[in-house]
Amino acid sequence: MNADSLEALSVIKEAFKSVKFFYENIGNYPYKKLTLFEVTQWEGINTGSGLIMIGTQSLEMMKQKYFESLNLTIAQQWFGAGVFAKYGSPGFWFLSLSLPHYLRLMYLRQTQGEESFLKSLHEPLAKYKEFSGTENDIPIINVDSPNSREKGLILYGKGPFLLSKIHNAMGNENWLAFLQNLFKSFRGKILTYDEFEKQISRYGENGSILALLKKLISQKGMAEE
Repeated sequence: MNADSLEALSVIKEAFKSVKFFYENIGNYPYKKLTLFEVTQWEGINTGSGLIMIGTQSLEMMKQKYFESLNLTIAQQWFGAGVFAKYGSPGFWFLSLSLPHYLRLMYLRQTQGEESFLKSLHEPLAKYKEFSGTENDIPIINVDSPNSREKGLILYGKGPFLLSKIHNAMGNENWLAFLQNLFKSFRGKILTYDEFEKQISRYGENGSILALLKKLISQKGMAEE
């Protein structure tokens, strides 16, 4: 890594804290080790199973204590690169991006408090609201690729907000139980959105949680806050 030992250690310590959070709240880390390495050929950060590739620019941000991308790609070790959404199917990007983004926000809430959680939840949501309900807006279940600014904001702005509403409706205990059961059932396997719905239907009276999810994920525009 293009960093001195103290800078490298700060990244490793943050990764450890994040892994520990998801281990305690979702389930055992799915691989024998997690390897992080710097890649100079691109600027972002990418994840594989047991692997995080950090672009030089992203590493520079981490030196300044901006760990959002690191926490996101670690969350994807559980859902994304641990439980695999079925590529190309409806809901793939919701499961692969929106869900890990919300898991990252859960970690932020525990480590930095409610104010930081709400700020990080609502800042991208405000950008989504700029075109919410217009012709550039589509239901999140219909996003086929994050290949535009609008689709990206639907996935990482609106998506986590919708999941926060599901979390609140379920209650924290049931929400964590849902995540734990989902991970345990599909670790190393393919998860479809239909199966995600089937798993969540076990919570809430008279199918209320499933009905809420179906409404939120299939409509354009903003749900009531």
